[in-house]
Amino acid sequence: MSKKLTLTDIKNSNKKFTQKKRVDLSDGSHLFIYPYFSPTSKNELIKEIMTEFTKATELGLDFEKINFADWTAFNLIYKYADLGIPKDIKKKIIAFHELLNYELFGEILASFPKESIEGFNETVLQVQQNLNAILQERGIKLDEALEKATADESDNIIVQ
Repeated sequence: MSKKLTLTDIKNSNKKFTQKKRVDLSDGSHLFIYPYFSPTSKNELIKEIMTEFTKATELGLDFEKINFADWTAFNLIYKYADLGIPKDIKKKIIAFHELLNYELFGEILASFPKESIEGFNETVLQVQQNLNAILQERGIKLDEALEKATADESDNIIVQ
């Protein structure tokens, strides 16, 4: 027999998204992470990651040299750890390079539950599939759309 779901049950379940967990690193330091990623925060982060290329290009920053997988991993730490990484794209890129070169970058990333990382990856794939479907309806391939978008941005920078 099942129990009737109530709004109180949902609120109690969602509390896990606001709970911090202390992570002790091998060098004796620690940080706090949010080990569970809410659906809303995952979508917000994906949108932010997707718009940062345009922001960086508008500011004349060379964003193309940044590996997308590294940038995505960094953004998980940016969003779900308490390191105080700034939101400003210029400062965020500086923080990215610092953190990427930090010897415990992998250890920090590994402190997140495997299920949370896998859930984020699934959300990214779903967004990509949805974007592909929308573009396909309009007769546009994702690779072509991205190439055109980046070419248009480059053209705008050269003209300015």
